[in-house]
Parts: sequence; C-alpha cells; structure tokens
Amino acid sequence: PASSLASLRRRIARLERQRPSSKWTRAPTGHAAIDAALGGGLALGRLHELFATESSDAGAATGFAAMLARLAAREGSVVWLREAEAEARGRLHGPGLIELGLDPARLVLGVPREPLDLLRAAADVLRCAPVSLAVIELWRQPRPLDLTASRRLAVAAETSGVTALLLRIAPT
Repeated sequence: PASSLASLRRRIARLERQRPSSKWTRAPTGHAAIDAALGGGLALGRLHELFATESSDAGAATGFAAMLARLAAREGSVVWLREAEAEARGRLHGPGLIELGLDPARLVLGVPREPLDLLRAAADVLRCAPVSLAVIELWRQPRPLDLTASRRLAVAAETSGVTALLLRIAPT
C-alpha cells in the first residue's frame, strides 16, 4: 500500500508539473511551539491563507502578514497586491514595515481596482521565480475567489517556489 501511494503521488506531481518533494523547505518563526506545530516553520513555495474575521482586525492581520513576509522572503523582492478598498481604508506604512523587519525598498506594491484583476496579477506574480514572496490581500468574499482560483494560485506557488500569503479580511 505504501509503494502504491508513493507511485500515485509521483503521478499526480507529474500531472501538475512539479517535482515530488519528501522534504519541504521551511522558514523558522523563532517561536518553538509555533515551529513545532508547523513541522519546522512556515513552508516556503506554498500558498498560505491568513484570515481576519472582522475588518477592525485588518491592521493586526496586515502586520502579521508583514512579519511572515520578512521570515519567508530572506532574499529577493516581495510583491504585495491589495484591492483598492484596502488601500482606501489604510496604506502600508513604511516605518511600520521597517519596525516589523520588512524593508520597504524590497517591496513592490500593486493596487488593482477589481478582485479579478488582482487574482490574475497574483497568478502571474506567482509564476515569476525571482519573486521571493507575494501577499495577496482581498477584502470580503470576492466572487472570483473560488476553489479553482485558489488551486491555480497554489499550483503556481508550488511550481515556481514563490511563497504566497493570501490575506483575507472580513471574508464572511
């Protein structure tokens, strides 16, 4: 049974055009309990979802995403895609990002008007291997964000090795 399961995993990996990996690269958070729960740290080259259930928690969730971006993006650029609504409610603050350890000079900010445009840009960014990490910030529950869109983002991240943080603010 174990050999047939391994064979199936290899076939699925070939279908998804990714290399099968028994050991994922991880970025330690520096917090022993969190790292243990995550199996050694944040998995790199994968899609992670972060949720702020209330819009009033957007600042805390954004700060948390920035801290994770600092950990996961040791080298290379960080692309942060935000909906226009997010930018209208509050902008990323350079000195605050520095305090969290994320250098704004390494940050590329994109603010598409529509969620569909944001998701299309995110899929393109995640296929760009020189990018170290992408934050994809969406408010509420935009129609274009469905299981197919999430799967596209996950496959793009896994194929290129770009880590993706899907930051969801007030998704219900």
